[in-house]
Amino acid sequence: MVENARRKTAAHRLVRALWWLAFIFTVVILVGSLPGYWAQIHRVELVAGFSEVQLAAQWTGVMLSIGCAVLCLGLAALLFFRKPDDRMALYLSFYLILYGNLLAGPLEHFVPYWAPAAGDLVLFWQGILFPLPTLALFLIFPNGHFVPRWTRWMLVACGGIMLYWALTLTDWSVLIRINTSAAQFGYVLIGALFLAALGVQIYRYFRLNTPLERQQTKWVILGFAVSYGLLAIVSIPYTIVQNLPPGAPVPWWDALGGLGWWLGLIIQPTAFTIAILRARLWDIDIIIRRTLTYGLVTALLLVVFFGSVIVLQQVFAGLTGSGQNEIVTVFSTLAIAALFVPVRNWMQNAIDRRFNRKKYDAQKVLADFANTVRDETDLEKLTARLMQVVGETMEPKSVSVWLRGEKRRQGEK
Repeated sequence: MVENARRKTAAHRLVRALWWLAFIFTVVILVGSLPGYWAQIHRVELVAGFSEVQLAAQWTGVMLSIGCAVLCLGLAALLFFRKPDDRMALYLSFYLILYGNLLAGPLEHFVPYWAPAAGDLVLFWQGILFPLPTLALFLIFPNGHFVPRWTRWMLVACGGIMLYWALTLTDWSVLIRINTSAAQFGYVLIGALFLAALGVQIYRYFRLNTPLERQQTKWVILGFAVSYGLLAIVSIPYTIVQNLPPGAPVPWWDALGGLGWWLGLIIQPTAFTIAILRARLWDIDIIIRRTLTYGLVTALLLVVFFGSVIVLQQVFAGLTGSGQNEIVTVFSTLAIAALFVPVRNWMQNAIDRRFNRKKYDAQKVLADFANTVRDETDLEKLTARLMQVVGETMEPKSVSVWLRGEKRRQGEK
């Protein structure tokens, strides 16, 4: 017993020392990357007519990148000091330090500025080493254990792919351009592993997770859905820029794409930290419901707006012979304002019927019972209806109704 306690204490001290070492190293990289950020802003090739937009987007992107790194460090420290004995919180704390260093941007600006010859080292860390701890996070979330136990072999497979890349690739930039068979084959295998990890999470959610762990999983799913939605949109112009011919000018809109990238990266660590620390404070089901509702309503109204503008412009052009007409824009804007509330209510009801059926049915039952209470005068029928409503909405093991006796009520008077 004493020996086990000593081992645990020694292991705890070692972990704390490693955490502080990683934290201080990341802070040094972040501070040292500031000159690299400054140099990046001055390297932007300004396009006539769009220079102000480019500079504004570039400065905003720099602030978001630095802010993402600082946020990751803050969240890592919060997890480390609030739950130092929680395995999942401790791993996530280390992961956020790595995340803030590799993906948020500091290392990308530190190495090229202070050691230009080692610029490919950043691509090595991002493309070869970062997927491994990310896959591990997918496999052990939310309780810090590999469930089922065989899932740890998925990490071994991912490590084999990383080792293959490390031994065979001489130009790490191919991992970004994905223009070689080795890079393409490796990404297919890694993608398959992450899909399998997603399947494991689905299995754990429906078969093994506790109610609290399900709430934690919902937070992470929401964060990844929003984050990867933004990153998927941003990846289109990013891929175009990465595959431009050598020497081709960078389009002016390249700086705008970076804003969505940094915003997407900020969402993921925040969602994970809330899932571990504060999952019980907010009703994630309401947040998901409102996110789906307002996201779909916004997309639908945008389609209606631009569709109505295009169609009505064609109609007015045919009738009046003019090109653009401001009346069309005003009319479309007023129509969107009038449609927002009914479309939102319709979409919300549709989402409740499809994804939140139990709560939707309970709301309908309670609304029907309110009408019954208002109109019904027979006490026995009202009591029977009350017991039915309680049974349908709360699903208790047994239901009983206690009525105060007539004599007791008269005596109290």
